[in-house]
Amino acid sequence: MKNYFRKGSMGIGQVLFITFFIIFIVFPVFSFLIDKNIARLVASEIRESLDMSVIGAYNAVNENQYGKKAVDISQKPLENEFLKLFCKNMKLDKDLSPKDGSVLEYPITINELEYFGPDKIGDSCPCGNEVVRPMVHLNFTFSLNPTLYRRVINRMSGKDKFSISIGYDIELPYDK
Repeated sequence: MKNYFRKGSMGIGQVLFITFFIIFIVFPVFSFLIDKNIARLVASEIRESLDMSVIGAYNAVNENQYGKKAVDISQKPLENEFLKLFCKNMKLDKDLSPKDGSVLEYPITINELEYFGPDKIGDSCPCGNEVVRPMVHLNFTFSLNPTLYRRVINRMSGKDKFSISIGYDIELPYDK
């Protein structure tokens, strides 16, 4: 049997096969994994900022009712305070477009922001989760630039970026 891998005997077919394998299998898989990890890290950063912003807004709106069992706040003040804190945390303008130093590349869209108070315990949020304590339901969409191979695929389909939409529930402190 011939030894195809001895020194100096690698044929053009083997070189083409290895090149094909690297360019069309290894690089795209690596590129996909990079895109997936970048999206996961950005989503994690946004979730952490949402947590901090919602709790901060809740505390700012609720400051004169600490220690009370039934906390009643309205949607609009909570939403205004939340947007102010979220823009500061994520380095965003008031229209939710990124400033320099932000982890986002495109404006973030907050599709839903809904407060479920103590009177709504037992109901379910738009994601289908049961409300067991006061919470804020958020649904947001953000976009990212893809890396090399996904960028080529997106351009063939007429898109420059890919968008990710996430529903997120944040429970609030509540003294029963």
